[in-house]
Amino acid sequence: MTTTYPDDLKDYNWKLFVELSEKMRDRTIKGLIKFIIGSKLMSEYFSSPGSRKNHHSFEGGLAFHSLTAAKLGSKIADHYIDLEWKVNKDMVVAGTMLHDIGKIRSYAWTDTPHQHEYHGVTAEVAEPGYIHTVDGQLLHHIPIGYGLVLELAHEYNEVNSSSMISEKA
Repeated sequence: MTTTYPDDLKDYNWKLFVELSEKMRDRTIKGLIKFIIGSKLMSEYFSSPGSRKNHHSFEGGLAFHSLTAAKLGSKIADHYIDLEWKVNKDMVVAGTMLHDIGKIRSYAWTDTPHQHEYHGVTAEVAEPGYIHTVDGQLLHHIPIGYGLVLELAHEYNEVNSSSMISEKA
């Protein structure tokens, strides 16, 4: 089985981001998503890989993975809404768009030979590729992403006099 991706991945990713964010009804969630992905972290979000060696390990892979997953999440939310379950579709889509955002600070490209460690075995890698940053090695992408979203949600609150997060959070 061969996996194919759109020829113009950057354009595809951007159009999908616009499509998903424009369908959001909650102004605060929509505003936060546009603030984080559409401005503050746009360059990194749309150029980072989805992983180092596995899924979507190419430039733009993070956005492709996250946005296509968000599109699927939107359809799943619709399914449960049709069953008359209470679902915050905007939160599902926003959370899926941001679920791997910490990867923008977890990986870096290198053109030089480097070491790759996997389950205690270290190998010399001669070809260029993505490596873990120090933060990526120490913290991993989930806590990095949590910190990024929390920091930018506070900044969004200040800029927009919003209440995206409460003082109790």
